Amino acid sequence: MSAALDDYPEVVRIGAPAFCGRTLISGSYCQCGDLIQPADLVVADFDRRTVTTGGGIYLYVIKEDGEIVYYGARPMTCCGDGVRIDVTGRGDWETYLSAQDAGYEVVGYVETVYRSTSIR
Repeated sequence: MSAALDDYPEVVRIGAPAFCGRTLISGSYCQCGDLIQPADLVVADFDRRTVTTGGGIYLYVIKEDGEIVYYGARPMTCCGDGVRIDVTGRGDWETYLSAQDAGYEVVGYVETVYRSTSIR
């Protein structure tokens, strides 16, 4: 495991069977442009790992040699040519045959994002 991920034990458990179902996670584990910010709270469904035609924001990991080297979230949707992915989280859509072809392993789906409305 890389030293950078040692500080984030929650990341290592993303793909583990114990990390399933609906879970509340920090936005810092799934930042996505202006859609999900570090201070947000996110309700994620870790049983939903297939991109659908309705689309939405999906959680993903990138692995190298079986180790997680990056994690995040991106809007994705199925289309006639495969899967469309907003690769930057800011409206830059690209089409791939599958999320795997883009290098993403989909590990969950964002159901709700909660953001503080307090002014400091």
